[in-house]
Amino acid sequence: MKKAKDFSLKEATQRNTFQIEGLSDEKIAKAKKDEIFLEIVDDQELAAGFLKDKGRSETQNFFQSKFGIDLNKFLKRGIPIKDKSIFYELISTMLTAGISIIQAIKIFSDQTTNKYFKKVTQEIAQKLETGKSFSETLNDYQHIFSESEIGMVSSGEVTGKLNEVLKRLSKELEEGVELRAKIRSALIYPVIVFVFVILTVYAMLRFVIPQIKELFSTTGLELPAITEFLILVSDIVINNTFFAGVTLAILAAFIVLTYSNPKTRFYYHLLFLKIPVLKDFLHYINQAKFSRNISNLLNAGVSVIDSLVITSKGLSNLVYRQRVYLTSKDVAQGITISESIQDSPLFSGLTTNMIAIGERTAQIDDLAAKISKYYDMKTKEMAENFSKLIQPFIILFVGTLVGVVVLAIMLPMTELLSGIDSL
Repeated sequence: MKKAKDFSLKEATQRNTFQIEGLSDEKIAKAKKDEIFLEIVDDQELAAGFLKDKGRSETQNFFQSKFGIDLNKFLKRGIPIKDKSIFYELISTMLTAGISIIQAIKIFSDQTTNKYFKKVTQEIAQKLETGKSFSETLNDYQHIFSESEIGMVSSGEVTGKLNEVLKRLSKELEEGVELRAKIRSALIYPVIVFVFVILTVYAMLRFVIPQIKELFSTTGLELPAITEFLILVSDIVINNTFFAGVTLAILAAFIVLTYSNPKTRFYYHLLFLKIPVLKDFLHYINQAKFSRNISNLLNAGVSVIDSLVITSKGLSNLVYRQRVYLTSKDVAQGITISESIQDSPLFSGLTTNMIAIGERTAQIDDLAAKISKYYDMKTKEMAENFSKLIQPFIILFVGTLVGVVVLAIMLPMTELLSGIDSL
């Protein structure tokens, strides 16, 4: 991957770099007005178009340059999706009733019980009073409002259908809350089983194996390799508890650090897409989100290329994000969406064919919505049956652990009993 390269405003203007990598006119205008720096990066890094503040502290610069971590994301608070859904729904209802956007937001701000969201909506109302548009104010809170949400709001303002767009956003977020609840409940069972197995293995290594070691040490028998290995692991756990804890802490910190960096997180996401069961789950989720965002953005009046760029930034899996971003590049060169994704293992034949039909009939938004509903249904079904799907793997894992321990104990016991019988 090419290293990110910074250009000053003057250099960027001279090189005409404002127009590359899909920078929106809004961000270009903001860059020119505030005289901030632009970050121009390689496609695969997928950070194109993001602006870096000139006033960032040395600490933030250090983490960004060394590890690719933006501390601002860790320091800024988010808003529960349920609260955002209610926000969009109430604003939509009040706009339909003829209440102005500023008054509607003030009413919501007075009623919400979330103190941080109350503060944010008060600031939004104040900015609207200065003449900024609703989408521009939301853009100042990108840690709360996603790129796709802001894009839809912007199109709603242009087309005069803001109330309809907000209502659609509210519905989408509400369905997302239900899906997340199902996924969380599906993950409870394997997590509990995994923790129980780890605790059981630790207890056996800490208390059971030492007793077996003491028993066999008095017999003078030559122990099988599997028993010797288990005793060795037990000794490490007993005698190096602190070292093992520190090692696990370092490993956990390494995983967190590398996962926080978009460059290395890409490979984690690539690995996730190769794990049985989990890969199907991720394919369903990402195809549903891809189709839903494309449908919503096109329906709101956003162009195909802009819809793809915005959608790519809204996908959580970086492998999918890269593929959709590159698809936007293909479409800009005259290639259709279906042609761009047809050879990709990330998209099913159903998605490719439905998109192709939508392109031929000029109904991409409608057919994309149908694809989204189908994969949402598949995701919910898989979430409900997740524990059943992974049960064979859990049984295999637990069975292997139990089998190793039993063999380690029974093999020397059998040899010992055979020696007694021979006497």
